[in-house]
Amino acid sequence: DFRERFQVNSAPISQGELVELTAQVLDQAEDETEFELMTAIGMLHFLRSKCDLVVLETGLGGRLDSTNVIPAPEAAVITHIGLEHTELLGDTVEKIAEEKAGIIKPGCGVVLYEQGCSIYSLFEYLCHSLHSGLRLTVEPVVLSAGLEGQTFTYRDKGPYHISLLGEYQVHNAAVVLDTVEVLRRRGWNIPEDAVVQGLDRARWPGRMELVRRAPDVILDG
Repeated sequence: DFRERFQVNSAPISQGELVELTAQVLDQAEDETEFELMTAIGMLHFLRSKCDLVVLETGLGGRLDSTNVIPAPEAAVITHIGLEHTELLGDTVEKIAEEKAGIIKPGCGVVLYEQGCSIYSLFEYLCHSLHSGLRLTVEPVVLSAGLEGQTFTYRDKGPYHISLLGEYQVHNAAVVLDTVEVLRRRGWNIPEDAVVQGLDRARWPGRMELVRRAPDVILDG
């Protein structure tokens, strides 16, 4: 459903508000792309909803992305960097990393998925010059993994459980845990039990999703 792009407390924007905000944005728009229009609609929806925190995901890269119109975020989060959209972002991981690093602004917290010295050096230099604290993920300790999910510890805390399948999802969960820690240090009160429950309840429909047992059926788009 198109509406699931804009959610507050896991509830998609209503059909009526989507129509109203779309009309408002189109009335002011000049020659924007669909993603830029969606960004504006999302911003208005979050403003109306008086959100305390917003998870704002870039559409492509970061430096020139429409979501990068915001001032310094509480936390700039850089997940795994791979060779994607190379015709626009560059043909090496280092070039793509430079584009993604464009979301880092003076004084914000930064969380980086650990994946190599050359990329780390770039972010370390940038964060130092912008006076932004850098937190690098470490390797989670997986205790168990199967079709029912994965259990792991992280930085001597846990255990945590996720229902998401795939080894990479444990590393994504590590990014989440470090982001939570950055937010806590910036004054946000996020209880540990909320973190445990949030990880456990996270679902990603249609991505390595176990939809039934005996026989096992997994959906993956």
